[in-house]
Amino acid sequence: MIFVFSSVTAAKRVEKTIAKHGVISQIIHTPKSLGKSGCSHSVRFKDADFDVVRKVVSNSEITPLGAYYETFSNGRHIYSEVRL
Repeated sequence: MIFVFSSVTAAKRVEKTIAKHGVISQIIHTPKSLGKSGCSHSVRFKDADFDVVRKVVSNSEITPLGAYYETFSNGRHIYSEVRL
C-alpha cells in the first residue's frame, strides 16, 4: 500500500508520525505509472496498517495526493486507487 505526497518533506513527516503508532514504512519515489508529476514521494507500508495510517493522516495537516494498493503480476507493479 502506498500514500502519495507532494514532497519528500511531507512524506517524512508522515513516516515519522506513523512510526509512533507502530507502523513500519518506507519512503519511495512515487512510481511514474501513477502519473503524479514533480517531486512527489510516497510512503509504502503493509496493507494491514491502512486504517491506522488513514486515521493518522486524516488527523494531520498533510493531505495525500492519493492512496493505492500495490500488487505484483508477471513481475510488474500494479496500482489500484483507494478512496480515502
